[in-house]
Amino acid sequence: MAALLEGWGCRVIGGRTAKEAVIRLEGWRPDIAIVDYHLDGGATGLAALDALCARFGEVAAIVLTADHSEGVQDLITDRAYPLLYKPVKPAALRALLSRLVQLAQQSARTF
Repeated sequence: MAALLEGWGCRVIGGRTAKEAVIRLEGWRPDIAIVDYHLDGGATGLAALDALCARFGEVAAIVLTADHSEGVQDLITDRAYPLLYKPVKPAALRALLSRLVQLAQQSARTF
């Protein structure tokens, strides 16, 4: 995933945990977070996003998962995060990233 994103000109700063990601982001504010729903140790990508938002304020995000259960889908969509199922199709990811960047630019112009 990092290689794909870097190939598109994205700067990728990752972490295996929310805490690690926040530490690695020192001096940076993420434009978009891409998180996996199921993380190690029973943690979730939603909890990771909560940590990122606590540190940086609202952060645009995409949640990835291979879990097609209705419960997981509801948890993600109830939080209004876009959801992509694994295996992620690069074209779908790129289109969604482009849309989120465009929305962020439009939002920035309104202030």
